[in-house]
Amino acid sequence: PPGNDFAHYARHEEIVRASIEGGRVTALCGYRFEPVRDPQRFPVCPKCKELVELAEQLG
Repeated sequence: PPGNDFAHYARHEEIVRASIEGGRVTALCGYRFEPVRDPQRFPVCPKCKELVELAEQLG
């Protein structure tokens, strides 16, 4: 599926919950995934990255 070739940003609380309870998290870009892969092995999702940079600019 599209989005599967990227490492996505999601809220820390969601990732913690999913790692304990299982299930999916929703990335900032809207992609839903199970946080089971090593994100360092994949390029960062450009949409997630853009949203994080925008949020940092807004403070």
